Amino acid sequence: MRMAGLLTLVFAPMLALGCDEKRTPEEYTVRGRITAMPAGEQSKELDIHHEAIPTYKHRDGQVRGMDAMVMTFAPASGTSLQGLAVGDPVQMTFEVRWDEHPALVIRQIQELQPDTQLGFEP
Repeated sequence: MRMAGLLTLVFAPMLALGCDEKRTPEEYTVRGRITAMPAGEQSKELDIHHEAIPTYKHRDGQVRGMDAMVMTFAPASGTSLQGLAVGDPVQMTFEVRWDEHPALVIRQIQELQPDTQLGFEP
């Protein structure tokens, strides 16, 4: 009986939440600078050096923030990169989809003024 009670305590929360339940994507809006554009027709991802994101939730769901860094993002279907180039400052809204690939998907992206100073630049 004790083992059954222990198993219930361990697995009941998982069953209540649903093991197959997908997490709702988190969405963030951040500024950054494009460091690499898609190379060739096979690649659709781009690299962006983004500013810090203080409200960033990690995989465990805890808000611990994220420092400024270069990350690779995939544009969502219908999100145009036309007119953008390496070195352009941008503002983007992206989703984090922990249970999917790619996990980082840009929903919106727009070029900022060329002289925009970003939070990681001197």
